[in-house]
Amino acid sequence: MNKKKYLICGFIGGNNTGDEIILQNIIKTIKKTEDNDCEFIITSFKPKETNFFTNEKSIYWDGISKKFIFGQKEIFNIIKEVDKVIIGGGGLLQDVHSVRTIPRYLSIALIAQFFNKPVFYLSLGIGPIENNALKHLTKLISNDLQFISVRDKYSLEYLRELGVTENNINITSDPAVMSSEFFKNTNDKSNNLDIKIGISIREFNFSENNLKSLANFINNIMSRKKEKYKFVLFPMNKKSDLEINKKLKSLINHKNNVVIYSDYKHPKDIINKISEMDIMISMRLHGLIVSASFGIPSIGLIYDKKITNFLSQINMEDYLIDLNNFNDSFILEKKFNELLNNYNDSTKKIKFNIKDCKKEFSSTIEEIVSFKTGESCSTTNQIKNIYKALIMLLPLILNKIK
Repeated sequence: MNKKKYLICGFIGGNNTGDEIILQNIIKTIKKTEDNDCEFIITSFKPKETNFFTNEKSIYWDGISKKFIFGQKEIFNIIKEVDKVIIGGGGLLQDVHSVRTIPRYLSIALIAQFFNKPVFYLSLGIGPIENNALKHLTKLISNDLQFISVRDKYSLEYLRELGVTENNINITSDPAVMSSEFFKNTNDKSNNLDIKIGISIREFNFSENNLKSLANFINNIMSRKKEKYKFVLFPMNKKSDLEINKKLKSLINHKNNVVIYSDYKHPKDIINKISEMDIMISMRLHGLIVSASFGIPSIGLIYDKKITNFLSQINMEDYLIDLNNFNDSFILEKKFNELLNNYNDSTKKIKFNIKDCKKEFSSTIEEIVSFKTGESCSTTNQIKNIYKALIMLLPLILNKIK
């Protein structure tokens, strides 16, 4: 009997460790549910790297391009041979950075619909979408999907506002909540007298005032006499995050107590390193999710609703700081002291709530795995599919396809 084949399309090979962690957990959860009786093909910007990370087949896919329009056959042949297509997870359906982002993912869904293959959104973040054609396209393709799961209430409401009327939409957890299930922490904290604090920041929406406030916080904490503190800085994107982390370290007095963890080779390395922390301070969503997976309390630095959404999901919304209000170290010191004083209770609360998140995501995967291909999947009208393709090409043509 042939193994089931899944095609997974996400932001893979794009130097963002959070998305690589998402992929690791999707694959491992499906394999666990399928009793390893399955295989994967993954679209990626860096197929060789993705193959190394996952030991699964990977192909280059950058969405609709001249190469695609004038004879790209590989993706068609692959979609014809797979059983199910997964789009996700992460914030894929938005056009904040480029009008090519949404077509990159929805073109896969559309080709699958041409070949009558079941398509699933998995733990997606939706919006914002500014381009009207892309809004219409998202509505058309989403209404013909077999199953939609989004990562928060905001994304569900956004789909409804676009006119997505498919009833089979649920809110599920981010795949990274499963990290502690597959990547076990071997660090024995009981023999470690230092308090380890992880910090994950990004340059995007992080002002000079924010940087100075964070550096002052670290300097103030290090000046305490009662405990010894070690800080680990996590550039989740080695290219875009490294410089801001170097700037932060340059502002810290006791540099020997600060390490920039940038030499990791595999997503599991950064998961294991985060699991060694006692507290996490992060504006990177997956810094917060991975730490929560291991029951590690965290403070979220808000630059996007997704930070608020996640900490609210695990009932830790009291430990949120809006970057717009983060103009001195006092507010972070106050939250940090509260977290230390309530450390055991916070840890218990997170471990309790993250169990529900894991069950939620596992249940979503079970629905995808149990979906019967070829029976419940009705053929989409091909004239409608051609219309979708034309809508997809419109914003790309206007912005000159490269």
